[in-house]
Amino acid sequence: MKLRSDTVATIAYTLRDEDGSLIEASPDDHPLVLLMGRRTLFPALEEAMIGLEVGEQLDARLPPNEAYGYHDERLVQRVPRARFGGPVEIGMEFQARSAEGRRRVARVLKLDGDEVLIDANQPLAGK
Repeated sequence: MKLRSDTVATIAYTLRDEDGSLIEASPDDHPLVLLMGRRTLFPALEEAMIGLEVGEQLDARLPPNEAYGYHDERLVQRVPRARFGGPVEIGMEFQARSAEGRRRVARVLKLDGDEVLIDANQPLAGK
């Protein structure tokens, strides 16, 4: 049976960056189960999977615009440390809200006196 939209797929996957370094992989004993055509994966990846049969392998390479998007320097900002209202550490993640009210996860990149450098880009943006 060929994989098509509205069918359940069980997949083992490996995600690597452009240099071939491992980012993430499904555990051997816990593959990913998904319903195709429901935007569970990137649309370009789902499209590439359509027509595969049980046991087939796929090597898909997605450019940033079809995956996590491009890195946006506007999402890297300096904010007053006082806005945190508590301890702040490099690498700490928190939920932030944009001027438009959109929620994003942001990470602390650097502490500089009374300022904190944050990045609200998806960590794999640009890759």
